[in-house]
Amino acid sequence: MPGVAKTVLLTAPSGMASTYKTPFVYRQITVQQRKKSSSQLNVRFGKRLGSLRKEKGWSFTYLSEYSGLDTAFLHFLEHGTKEPCLNTLDILAKSFDLSISEFMKGV
Repeated sequence: MPGVAKTVLLTAPSGMASTYKTPFVYRQITVQQRKKSSSQLNVRFGKRLGSLRKEKGWSFTYLSEYSGLDTAFLHFLEHGTKEPCLNTLDILAKSFDLSISEFMKGV
């Protein structure tokens, strides 16, 4: 991923100010720009989650209350912008009365 050079104002560490001509040191650093991106796996997972939710006729709010997961988090999962951890997969699979392997089928 390409980085962007940024000029950053850094203060001298305490006790070392006398070693610098000025109390501040200017330095170029590279900052990685991180775009919000969705991996293909996250997108496929989101489609699977959405299809199961809609099959049951559940809203985000209902699934949130039933599973104990935050509504916004479920929205991000379904749109492929967040990655579920194993614990989340387990919670969601149990919410749909499926094993994790059944839940992930086709993803």
